[in-house]
Amino acid sequence: MKLPLSLCFLFFSLGLCAQQTQDLEGTWRWTSPNGEDNFELSLEYIDGSKIRGKHCSVYHNGEKMDCQNNENDYSISLIKIAKNIYDGTIESRYSATAGRIRVQYHPTDVSLSFVLKAYPPGEFYLPDRALMYR
Repeated sequence: MKLPLSLCFLFFSLGLCAQQTQDLEGTWRWTSPNGEDNFELSLEYIDGSKIRGKHCSVYHNGEKMDCQNNENDYSISLIKIAKNIYDGTIESRYSATAGRIRVQYHPTDVSLSFVLKAYPPGEFYLPDRALMYR
């Protein structure tokens, strides 16, 4: 009887761990209040504490675009600094320069806070702050 109970606990624990590492993975979207600007992040885990991803910003009703569209290139690099909080960089494809960012996952409403902590040099089209949803 102890063995089946132990196996259940093991599978249950593995299921919870697997779900926790999937929290940020996927596509997150934000639209400005006036509807003229859109921002999208696509994130994937490299391991339990590192994330990479791509972004696409469409500003001024499509007049300005800052997007990473190359299949094997990534514009976002993040590392976990605390539970549900990641710091890293985002490379503007408009100016080919990097800025510093922080993302924080909010499990209660399944949202993601994006904060541009240091602007990339030159011209770029990224929001200062964005509350993003899947």
